[in-house]
Amino acid sequence: METTMEVLTIRKSGREVHRHWPDEVKAQIVSESLRPGAMVNVVAEPYGLRTNHHSTWRTMARRAS
Repeated sequence: METTMEVLTIRKSGREVHRHWPDEVKAQIVSESLRPGAMVNVVAEPYGLRTNHHSTWRTMARRAS
């Protein structure tokens, strides 16, 4: 099975590089951060994900449910 980082695609927009996070990967990362005692920054770091970006995903997930 592919690792999380292998399924990310890179998009270039001008000088910036943007990663596209598939919905399944976002859901996996958000679910990890919702476990009791989990901290957003600790979960986000191994993925190279900014904490504020991860927090936005968590907010979106809460609103969708």
